[in-house]
Amino acid sequence: MGAVVPTHVFDRDFASAKPDLMDSLEWAWGMRRGSLNLDTGRNVLFLSATMYSLYVNKKWVLVPTEEDVFRFLDIRDDTIHPRSAFIDLKENSYSYTFVPLQDMEDVYITRQSFDVDGISNGVAVHEFPFEDFPIVDSHINPKFAILHLGAILFQDLDVKIKQSLLKRYPHLQDIENLFSAWTTAPPHGAFIDITYIFPRSFWDFGNYYATLQSGTDDQDHTTPRRRCIPLPRYALYEPFPSASECSDEDEDEDEEPNMQYDQPGEWERSSVGAVRDAESSHRAGSMTGSNSGELTRRRDTQGWTPNRVVGWARDCVPPTTPTTTMGLRRSTRTRKQPKRHMY
Repeated sequence: MGAVVPTHVFDRDFASAKPDLMDSLEWAWGMRRGSLNLDTGRNVLFLSATMYSLYVNKKWVLVPTEEDVFRFLDIRDDTIHPRSAFIDLKENSYSYTFVPLQDMEDVYITRQSFDVDGISNGVAVHEFPFEDFPIVDSHINPKFAILHLGAILFQDLDVKIKQSLLKRYPHLQDIENLFSAWTTAPPHGAFIDITYIFPRSFWDFGNYYATLQSGTDDQDHTTPRRRCIPLPRYALYEPFPSASECSDEDEDEDEEPNMQYDQPGEWERSSVGAVRDAESSHRAGSMTGSNSGELTRRRDTQGWTPNRVVGWARDCVPPTTPTTTMGLRRSTRTRKQPKRHMY
């Protein structure tokens, strides 16, 4: 049996390359900003190494059913549900159609087949165009499959191939429209909307993580949904706090100088800062929704204080004394005789 590879249905690297995309998805899906986790089990399936390589290179996709796609639409006027009316599907299983996109003519797929009683019928071999490939029942949420397929339809697919697929699966046009709508930037005023932005008083570890765990659509034993945040550049070179520093930190909290960073980098101005700011801004007052304000609050807690320097120096290991010393070497330079002065 070959290697099995966990695969993101909607590529997290694609989202990381577009810092504002997470903001857009959270707005469109009726979520709190900073709470979307692309590592949820609803966005991960397991594939063989060969099928994984073909999937990430956009050679095939799983197409959700027309019924599941239409649940994100208002059929009465053929529009997409707004944030306030978004319906997040909660079923345990969904049906998908395996569809080859490109360069699959020379590929065949072997699959273990079973009868209705669960008894093996041997190995079935499926060849292009895979019309006999059975319907796939999977736990993955259709919204992630829609994002993946919508991105391909929107920008990565040859025009002729796209037209051929639309004739065979007309609801692919709705999938492309959903992708376009969900990835549109949040409207003006979104960052002061209390249903989207948490008030700053909320950003303490107890309230924040309790909400994430209660809001997750996975089982209790899985990781709660949240963004995966890269470590800020300014924190890469800071030493870990020592025991003495931790004991003195509460006493020095009011004495810490504010560190202002007026021009954060591009990634720091983006939505990626949402959770990062949350985990450290519990020392401050109410959130205004400003990205620069969030960064300032984060960095207010990072300054060096006299006691922090003393604690760091106290924990440093002193240099060791060399065990051997070099012997004195007699100089071979010839000493000059002093000049005599004639009077």
